[in-house]
Amino acid sequence: MADKPLLCFDGDAAGQRAAMRAATRALPVLRPGRSLQIVTLPAGLDPDDLIRRDGAKALDRLLAAPQTLVDLLWSHERDATPLTGPEDKAGLKARLIDHVSAIADPDIAALYRRELLDRYGALAFPKREFQPREAGQREFRKGAPYRPTPPRASPEITARLRKGTSGASRDYFAQAVFAGLARHPGEISRHADALLHLAQTDRDHAQIVDNLLETASALEGSENPPISAPGILPPPPDNTRFSFLSEGTDPVSAREDLAEAIALLVERPALEAGLLAANARFDSDPDAAMAEQARLRTRKLAIEARLVQMARKRAAPVAQDVITESDAIAATGHQETD
Repeated sequence: MADKPLLCFDGDAAGQRAAMRAATRALPVLRPGRSLQIVTLPAGLDPDDLIRRDGAKALDRLLAAPQTLVDLLWSHERDATPLTGPEDKAGLKARLIDHVSAIADPDIAALYRRELLDRYGALAFPKREFQPREAGQREFRKGAPYRPTPPRASPEITARLRKGTSGASRDYFAQAVFAGLARHPGEISRHADALLHLAQTDRDHAQIVDNLLETASALEGSENPPISAPGILPPPPDNTRFSFLSEGTDPVSAREDLAEAIALLVERPALEAGLLAANARFDSDPDAAMAEQARLRTRKLAIEARLVQMARKRAAPVAQDVITESDAIAATGHQETD
C-alpha cells in the first residue's frame, strides 16, 4: 500500500526497542525504493499529549522529517554501549555488519555496508582539526593544485612508519599506495575497513597498515605530512606517475585515483588465493579448475592494465589496451609465473 510506510514510536526505552524490532524485521525484505521511515516522539509524550501541549503542527513537523532505516540502525547501535576502548568500537562494527548481513538484496546490502562503515570510520578514526597557519605559511585554495611542502615528521611518527616498510619495499604498487595515503592522510580513515581487510589477507603489509591507522590523526594534524623525505617511507619507483603521488594534481582527482588503487590492491590477494585454490582442484576437476584459472588470470591482467593506465595517464594518454609484461612489472612490481 505504501513504498515507505512511516512508523511512529514513543521516545521511551520500550518505544525504541519496538522501533528496532520493526527495523530488524524489515531488513530481509527491503527492496529498491521500498523501506521504512521512523518517527520518534519526544520522551514521555504520547501523540495526544504532544498535540495537547504543542498543537497539531508539532506532530506534523515530526512526521515531515522522519529517520531513515539506516539512521535508526546507526544511532541505536552507536548509543547501545559506551565506546570506551578499541574492544567497544570493534563490537559496534560487528553489530553493524550483522544488520547488513540480514539484508537479502545485494545492492541494498552493499549500500548499507558502505554507509554504516563510513559513519563507523568517522567515529573510530576521527579527523584532527588542523592548527591555524602562521603568518607567511602557504595557504591552499579550493580547487588549486596540491603541492606538498617539505615534510617535518616527529621522530615517533617516523619510527612507526619506517618499522612497517620492509614488506612493502619490494612491491612497487603497494609502496605507491602507502605513500599516497601518507601524502593524503585524510583518506586513511575513509578507507580504514579496506586497509584492515588487506592487513588480514596479506601479512606482508599488515605492519605498515597498522602504523598508518595508528598515526592517521597525527599525520592529518601535521603541517607537513611525512611523505617524501628519504628514510621515512621508501620512495616511489622512478617510473611511477600515479596522480596521487604527483605534484600539481587536482586533489579531487588524486583522491579518486587513490581510492581506486586501494580497491585494486585489496583485490589482489584474493586473486592470488583463488589461483592457488584452482590449482589445488586441478586433479579432481580439471575442466572447472582451468575455467576458474582463466577467469582469474583475465581479471588479474585487467587490473594490471588499469594500473599501467593510471600510472602513465599524466605523462601521455594510453594509446592501446594491450600491455607488455615489462609494463605490468613496472606498474605493479609483480611478474607473472606459472
